Amino acid sequence: MSDENCHEQTEFTARLKAMSADEQAELLRFANMVQAWSLRGHRRTPRYGTFAQAAQHFGTSVERIALAVEAHYWMFADDPTAPPGERQIEHEGE
Repeated sequence: MSDENCHEQTEFTARLKAMSADEQAELLRFANMVQAWSLRGHRRTPRYGTFAQAAQHFGTSVERIALAVEAHYWMFADDPTAPPGERQIEHEGE
């Protein structure tokens, strides 16, 4: 893991820990919606979608998508060194 990715991971972890229980629950609810959207898209194309595509679909920021993906147990970025908007959503065990 590069220093930049390690810093990003630490920042996400700190943001998650700083959230209230209600905020964490909302983030996980949103992350489940992102996962469902991504899996549906995979039926039409060989990819699950980028963070930018998900952000556009949900009318939110790429940063919020990145946080949702990071918080979700089954999702991750295909290339954490890529610019956030270009990262592909991947699914563990799917």
